[in-house]
Amino acid sequence: MDANIMPKDLFSEKLERFKVFIGDEWDWDWYECERSDDYKTLKLKLGRSALLERVKVLLMKTEDLYLDDLKGVRSVLDELDDQGFPELKHLHVQNSLGIQYIIDWMIMDHPLLFRGLGKLEEVDVSSCEIMEEIVVEEGEDDEEINLTQTRSLRLDNLPQLTSFCSQGQEKIGFPNLEDIKLSGINVKMIWPNQHIESHLYIEKLTTLIVDGCGNLNYLFTSSIVGSLAQLKTLEICECKSMEEVIIAEGEGLEEEIVTKMLLHQLESLKLKDLPKLTRFCTSTLVECPALKELCIQNCPQMTTFVSNYATSNMASGSGLEIISPTLFDEKVAFPNLEQMQILNMDNLKMIWHNELHSDSFCKMKVLEVKYCEELLKIFPSMLLRDLQNLGDLVIWNCISLKEAFDLQELIKMKETVAIQLRTLYIATSQI
Repeated sequence: MDANIMPKDLFSEKLERFKVFIGDEWDWDWYECERSDDYKTLKLKLGRSALLERVKVLLMKTEDLYLDDLKGVRSVLDELDDQGFPELKHLHVQNSLGIQYIIDWMIMDHPLLFRGLGKLEEVDVSSCEIMEEIVVEEGEDDEEINLTQTRSLRLDNLPQLTSFCSQGQEKIGFPNLEDIKLSGINVKMIWPNQHIESHLYIEKLTTLIVDGCGNLNYLFTSSIVGSLAQLKTLEICECKSMEEVIIAEGEGLEEEIVTKMLLHQLESLKLKDLPKLTRFCTSTLVECPALKELCIQNCPQMTTFVSNYATSNMASGSGLEIISPTLFDEKVAFPNLEQMQILNMDNLKMIWHNELHSDSFCKMKVLEVKYCEELLKIFPSMLLRDLQNLGDLVIWNCISLKEAFDLQELIKMKETVAIQLRTLYIATSQI
């Protein structure tokens, strides 16, 4: 429907079910229309805020609200309808250059939860170039609001975003948030004062994807790892400043010594295009008992997955070089890992140490190693006994590789090991 020729009284207050697309370039989801008998969807690409008056009769009933290229509006929900959004479940805002925030707390007469966002399940905001906060509050109101139904938060291409809430993230809580995706956000920290406010966001978090956040030096502090009990999927991509995923709390002599990091439910971990990443964390043990899929790609400075404190201090303080670090050693426990990809790791010379944590990697079925130019060998002899499930091995363009299997120790012990390989592909190496 062309917004400029839309009649003023087109929509009736008696309308109960609707799927209204106003503006150009909206695509109808016919499958969704046929599947749902009770849809209340409104997609607006108006260009001029003056046209909002013609659809306000629908806003209080709308469950799925999509806003694109909205002009003349600074605060989305407050200026769209001062009566609230009691049925709103899914909010999508994109390509709106003039929007500075989604909610202005000071405009609202009552607490946020009672203004009709109690059913909000999903928030998706993208390509709003001047947006600095999602929620702005200029007063001194100490009231805290929990959006208990919100399950998904996605923020994409918001280059000026500095925080979620101008008065601190403790103002707005998402106790049941399950899915967070952050892309193109230039903040330096995701959870400031993480040990205090983080519980408002992550206790039920199952999926976290961080992509193209160029100012992040780290993702978590060690103090909140225990709150990630439900995390199943973690992906970090194209964060050019990230040096470590999890850092120890404190600095210098006061730095916390972490003896064990447990990510109990983590099933998939992907680290891609992180040019400054040196390690996942510093600890004496990282345990991921449910991890099934691991991908490390184009992290050229990463030569070890976990550093212990002696190694970290020696490398950073004394200037002594650590000889032949390995990506995995006894500080890594992945007993159920099935698929692993090691790609474009320019400085990696060894993947496994001879001493490994008990039962780690024993269920691995698929291994791909590609474009690791400094890699000298794949499997140490002590690991071969645990490779009974390995079915597919691909080695590609590892030009320094001299051997895939180190058999010297087994030959000395006159021991035979059977590996059930179905696929073996080796190309561009010295083997």
